[in-house]
Amino acid sequence: MASKKIFQLLNALNVQEQQFLKEYISLNVYVKNEKVKQLYTILTSLEDHSLLDKVEIFKKLFPNTQYDDQQFRLVNSRLLKTLEKGLIDYLAQKDEIKHQILLLRYYRERGLATHFNSTLRKIQGQLDKYGYDNAEFHEVNTSIQLELHEFAQGQKRSKDPNIQELLSALDIEYISKKLRYMCLSAAHSNVFKEQFDIGLGEDVLNVLQQGHFSEVASISLYYRCYLMLSDLNNNQYFLAFRNELNAKANLFPQEEVRSLYLLGINYCIRWLNQGDLNYGKIGLELYKESLAKELMLVNGYLSRFTYRNIATMAIRVGEFDWAETFSESYKSRVRKNHAESAYFLNLALIRYHKRQLDESLDALLRVNFKDALITLAVRLIQMKIYFEQKEFLVLDSHLEAMKMFIIRNKVIGYHKENYLNIIKYTRKLLRKHRMSDESRTKIIDQVKSVNPLTERQWLLEQWL
Repeated sequence: MASKKIFQLLNALNVQEQQFLKEYISLNVYVKNEKVKQLYTILTSLEDHSLLDKVEIFKKLFPNTQYDDQQFRLVNSRLLKTLEKGLIDYLAQKDEIKHQILLLRYYRERGLATHFNSTLRKIQGQLDKYGYDNAEFHEVNTSIQLELHEFAQGQKRSKDPNIQELLSALDIEYISKKLRYMCLSAAHSNVFKEQFDIGLGEDVLNVLQQGHFSEVASISLYYRCYLMLSDLNNNQYFLAFRNELNAKANLFPQEEVRSLYLLGINYCIRWLNQGDLNYGKIGLELYKESLAKELMLVNGYLSRFTYRNIATMAIRVGEFDWAETFSESYKSRVRKNHAESAYFLNLALIRYHKRQLDESLDALLRVNFKDALITLAVRLIQMKIYFEQKEFLVLDSHLEAMKMFIIRNKVIGYHKENYLNIIKYTRKLLRKHRMSDESRTKIIDQVKSVNPLTERQWLLEQWL
């Protein structure tokens, strides 16, 4: 249905965007079609797209008129175009400095020196207030230096005053952006085992190894990050990254800092999955820091995945009470359509680790997610409970169902390997009492060494 597409867009808006579009649509200068305004009012009053009924909506728009699908689609189309135009205006207001650069270019091309210099001063003033030292800042600075260079050329000056500044700005912008995406490629490779050709990245690393650009935050921080991600076994790189992040996080926008925190947290999770509880505690500290700074909130909400990951980290390092307090406190920060299931999944984990197994199973009955990884997380808890309650026939069927679920849902990379390893060594547990001591020792050695295996500790406890 056409209205469903609009509803999904409306549901994705943050509070500021909602308010802007409400005012935008209410102005006759922008929207002269009253049916468009009326449809907007109807859709914004709904909380769930399952309540959408095109015939009922049409009746509200056109009382005493037989349903006309073409007419209904036309009103929908006009509303969607209006919303998109409004969003473009909203985004333009948020990124005013880039529009000022377009104006600067226009004045330079028209030879309007007074206008050029006035706009340049305005842009430089805005840049001084920007407060960040990220790649976007250096992109704007490069644009300014390019316009200054072209302006000087147009003035027929014998000496160009900013060639060196332009060359340096180009280097800093390129290296800042290159390093950022090298970090993303390294993080992707660590999960999915896919290798990338980083091109001139090797030359960039050689330059940075000599200490160049160490004073530029967008370079020094991502350089430390890349070293951490490209050599996971060298914890000195992680410590250097964490120190750099603590020192320079205020020089980056919240969204970017959140991504950097998550890269550090994922590094800790990798080590925690290999049995290093100390890194689990460091990872939880990073989560707590990010919560205190509200970094993990996106448009005012905590994603259900982050909500679960934070509680899981706390549980794995034994902070059960903190995990429960967190789950209660942040339940309202999860989107309403996911909050109940997310909360009861966390509660099931906590109850399981407190050895309240029946209460854990009861909580799992109230979890309703379609996401494959969360479904596997639910089945993992059930698997452990069935084993510990000696429901071996149920467990055998459950393990086969888990395996088929992984295959059908095309779970890939790290997660596929991890869950298949868990299933493999849990199956072997069912035959433990029939094994010789030699066979059991061999399997225990495998459990100790195989990777990835997030349930290594649990499996060893069952074998020993």
